[in-house]
Amino acid sequence: MVARKILILFAILGFIAVPAYSQDAYLNTNDGIYRLTGGPGSANRELITNECGATNLLLSIAVYKDTLYFNTWTGQLKRFKIGVPGSGETLMEYGALFNSMTVDKNGVLYMASEGLFRYDPATHDVVGLGLMPFNSMGDLAFYKDKLLLAGYDPFDWSMGIYEININDLSASKLYMPTPSFFGLLSYPVACGKSRYFGLSSNGYGSTDLVEVDLDNKTVAGNAVQIPMDILDAASGTETGVDERVVITNLQINKLCQSATGSVNISATYPGAGNISYTLDNNSTNTTGAFTNIGAGLHSVRVSAPNNVCAMDTSFTIAPVYRLIDNVVKTNADFCTKVTGSITINASSPNGTISYTLLNSGLNQSTGNFTDLRGGRYDFRIRDAVGCLQDTTVALAENIPIGSCNDVFIPTAFTPNGDGKNELYTISLPTSFKNITLQIFGRWGNLVCQARGNQISWDGTYKGVQQPIGVYIYNLVYTDPSGSEKREKGTLTLIR
Repeated sequence: MVARKILILFAILGFIAVPAYSQDAYLNTNDGIYRLTGGPGSANRELITNECGATNLLLSIAVYKDTLYFNTWTGQLKRFKIGVPGSGETLMEYGALFNSMTVDKNGVLYMASEGLFRYDPATHDVVGLGLMPFNSMGDLAFYKDKLLLAGYDPFDWSMGIYEININDLSASKLYMPTPSFFGLLSYPVACGKSRYFGLSSNGYGSTDLVEVDLDNKTVAGNAVQIPMDILDAASGTETGVDERVVITNLQINKLCQSATGSVNISATYPGAGNISYTLDNNSTNTTGAFTNIGAGLHSVRVSAPNNVCAMDTSFTIAPVYRLIDNVVKTNADFCTKVTGSITINASSPNGTISYTLLNSGLNQSTGNFTDLRGGRYDFRIRDAVGCLQDTTVALAENIPIGSCNDVFIPTAFTPNGDGKNELYTISLPTSFKNITLQIFGRWGNLVCQARGNQISWDGTYKGVQQPIGVYIYNLVYTDPSGSEKREKGTLTLIR
């Protein structure tokens, strides 16, 4: 009897919902290699090559992504791209006479009869791993993280599925006892849910599929029959990797004042080909980026190539609204060693709000930012559905030109509209108290009177520009020692 292949096809339920799943299996028979679709008992079998039929039988086959590997009775190891005529090539001319073959998640082949060998198609390196304590009746395949072998114990001829320890073959052990299986077939009934079958020849030109539970290590009984004498079988999931779509990121971008938003979706799939993204059963692309999306609930279907497996999710674009209610700030003071603070009060109908200080990248869940010096601070406020609003807050800080006890009084200013030196400003540290400034015109008329630690005059009186010339100022304050001081002098208004 020609050795038969362990075939494992499985997928795991992914992000939110999976509507449908279909998976190809490849069957090696005396008539050639067939592609099987529609389930283990399906009649949907398509001959994809007969170049290795009865006159040149294959020992075993394996599939990695879009490539099918096979070895022959003459010891050759070959491969071809599935669905690409003329893509066949020979990897080894001799020495590949193995009745068992599979491939791991990295595309490395494992081949066995009594001994186990590893072959890397990328480097063409062959490594002998040693003799196995069990003999192969079918083939190797990875199930989750385990390398399984349908075989028998040469000492007592007991049949079973054996777990092969790649790092220490002597530590290999019986995984579960079974009838005489030449392979295992796992066929998904939904994305993430599979039924597993042991392959057994009934001697009448067909193959029985006996259902097994690999998780609980039990044999359920007879299930279906394939009217073909299968010599070997393979699929893209014999690597042990779930061929399922996994949504890794969904980023909503929405300015609160905008009527539309955008979304960027990322997903992974271990098989070959491009993932497709469909928004609201309407627009489809392979980038996962959609723009000009109106407010409301939207659906996205992320599909593997050829709709092998699909994942559904949804997101919401918020309507027009403002996040920021108000901003409260406290300026810093250099001389009193007081730092500034900014509090951003925001609200959203869509859950948690995050506050990011763009200057430093600091991100937090509250709008309270403390220990700030004078300067410009840029913020980005974002809520749970991706609505965002940017704002800028400027903090003043009183830093004297001299020491903190010095009083600097300018002697001139130029309020001519050029944006330079437009204000006559006297700024005193907060340690100075009871500050009053008076400015008089040349005829003794009062044109400015103000109080506070930072006083500015724009050169007008009751909205009327004052003429150029010399003015008299009178500054009264209490210094940090508690003494009242008076400063009197002149200033020049220049245009």
